[in-house]
Amino acid sequence: MEIFKKFLSFFRRACKTEIIENQVITAKNFADNFYNSSYYNSTQSSLRDVIKDQGRLGEMMVCNALDRLPFQKYILTNLYLPTRKGDTEIDILLLTSKGIYIIENKNYSTSVYGNMQSKNWTAYYGGKSYRFYSPVFQNKGHINALYDNLFPFQNKGIPLISLIVFSDRCKLKIFGDSSDIFVLHRSELQDKIKTIEEHLKPVLSLKDMDILHSNLSQFIMQDESIKQQHIAYVDSLKNISS
Repeated sequence: MEIFKKFLSFFRRACKTEIIENQVITAKNFADNFYNSSYYNSTQSSLRDVIKDQGRLGEMMVCNALDRLPFQKYILTNLYLPTRKGDTEIDILLLTSKGIYIIENKNYSTSVYGNMQSKNWTAYYGGKSYRFYSPVFQNKGHINALYDNLFPFQNKGIPLISLIVFSDRCKLKIFGDSSDIFVLHRSELQDKIKTIEEHLKPVLSLKDMDILHSNLSQFIMQDESIKQQHIAYVDSLKNISS
């Protein structure tokens, strides 16, 4: 149990002002919740590995929010989908009867400025500015790859909704808007999805959802070489300058 107390202490420091469900979380129930979560079911990552990695930690917290949505759903993480240029990774995918939410997780603690139509955004950290590839454009690539692998449902007219989710610690100033692309903080995620769902009609039956979940699940557990190829591809997109 001592190891979990250390993990929890690290977790609270990493999250800074964020609070999990506005409750006091003990080391034991934090660990129990983790091993019963959709994130663990999908990734099989150890708690130790998640706590040590800011990216994984952010993904876990997004999945925790999705777990609490009050409707039938499937949650998949780290899907490596084939494209003509190599594999592309979807951080988190939420499948409901009304659509598919493609979530790009950015667990940043910086100030971020961008435009929905620009390919490069700017982050400010430690008194310096850094350019990075727009997560909106990044997620467009993910959605194109997903559409190519939606068999046998390409002609179902399934809404594909892009969500770019930043840590609540991140200061966002994003210009422009879109009817199917949303840039938001993690604390806004549940309400945003609920609002979107209220305006959509069901397009998938439970059987359809089961089939689609099964088809997409094959892209989750890719070997390490595929993951490294994806990391190299993402690095090639980066245009960082101080």
